[in-house]
Amino acid sequence: EHSLELAQLASRVVSAKHVESSYGDDPFAKVKGLISEMISRLEDKASSDATHKVYCDKELSESRAKEEAKLAEVEKYENCKVCSAQERSCRHPSASSLPPKLR
Repeated sequence: EHSLELAQLASRVVSAKHVESSYGDDPFAKVKGLISEMISRLEDKASSDATHKVYCDKELSESRAKEEAKLAEVEKYENCKVCSAQERSCRHPSASSLPPKLR
C-alpha cells in the first residue's frame, strides 16, 4: 500500500518536473500568456466599440436634425396648402353674394 502511494508521488514529481522544464520556472506561463492576450483583445474591442458608438451617436443626431427640418418644411407646405384652399373658397362664385367684409 505504501509502495503504491510512493510510486504515485514519484510519478507526480516527475510529471511536475517535466512540466516545469517545458515551461521554464513557471508552469502557468502559457496560461498567463493566453490570458494576457485575451485581455488585450478585449480592450482593443472595447476601444473599437466606443469609437463606433461615438460615430453612431453623431450620425443619429444629424439624422434626427434633418428629419425635424424636413417635417417642419412639410408642415409649412401643408399650412400653405390649407391657406390656399381657404383663399380659393373665398373667391368661389357663391362667395360673391356675401358682403365684402365676409369675403
